[in-house]
Amino acid sequence: NRLYEQLEGGCVPLVVEAFGPGEAEVGTTLLEGDEAVQVTRAAFAPLRNVTGEPPPWVTVAYTGELPDALAPLVADGRARDELQRRNLRWWSAAKAHFATAFRDAACPA
Repeated sequence: NRLYEQLEGGCVPLVVEAFGPGEAEVGTTLLEGDEAVQVTRAAFAPLRNVTGEPPPWVTVAYTGELPDALAPLVADGRARDELQRRNLRWWSAAKAHFATAFRDAACPA
């Protein structure tokens, strides 16, 4: 998973929570289904600290939700462009947020 490289490149991540957060998060046991959804949400929860909202990614719990989530973006290029702009703004804010958090943790006042 190269999430941060995707973000830096201007991509809008597509997250299917039922696929789980990845082996690194859960050791060597892959999760699927409802359990994976909950663990994935917990893994991404700190990203809400950036703006108080979840990142502006295309996020669904299960693959069956993808057609409805993607249809507006497929139908309207302006909607895709706006989502990408929101994502770029969020990524810029995220980098600043976490740089400050790391600095404050490493060099407390």
